[in-house]
Amino acid sequence: KEGWPVLQQTVPEAMCAPLEMMNDERLIAAKRITAIGVGPGWPVDEKHITLLKNLLLIKEGMTVADATAITLLAQSREFLESKKPFPELTITPHVGEFDRLFGKSTNHFERLQKAIIKSAAYGICIVLKGAYSRIVLPDGNVFFNNTGNMGMAKGGNGDVLLGLLTGLLAQGYCRRDASLLAVWLHGFAGDLAAKDLTTEAMTAMDVAKYLPQAWQELQTPAF
Repeated sequence: KEGWPVLQQTVPEAMCAPLEMMNDERLIAAKRITAIGVGPGWPVDEKHITLLKNLLLIKEGMTVADATAITLLAQSREFLESKKPFPELTITPHVGEFDRLFGKSTNHFERLQKAIIKSAAYGICIVLKGAYSRIVLPDGNVFFNNTGNMGMAKGGNGDVLLGLLTGLLAQGYCRRDASLLAVWLHGFAGDLAAKDLTTEAMTAMDVAKYLPQAWQELQTPAF
């Protein structure tokens, strides 16, 4: 509730609801929520652990977990083991968050192999962020993304990806297509921002502002 006035002034088009509504069964029954992105800005406390568990048990909507939500998942191993698989869940960790959730790896190859195993075991889609972000699917397929640059290694860029991915899921894209499209668009918008603003000066908000041009690139005929 404390963040509501700030959000409404910054993003007037956003439709806000108090936290308690997320646990309202009537809201879920009405299927007003089709996709949920969670984690950024969350505190690490019991209330949000409970909220996250409740959201993961909602089968009507896709859930994307990032940031603190991944930390909370790491603290809820028993829940993960008892309730898996999670066919509606996508997580978007960077290397540190992934290691926090599934244990440390000595190199990127070992981490990727672990991601493939965990994706299949838990039925989740893993978007492992970083250079050449990897999209790991429960069926064992792995996709490497070739867009993006070092200027995106700044606070807030993961939030932009989370919002984009959640929005695509809300439009009806499946987890695979939404993840591939979101990661590519996010990286390409970052490349456009870097070209005009330099990697040193660009910010996460700049990446968001270049998303319309990234979409135009997809919609431009190749001939």
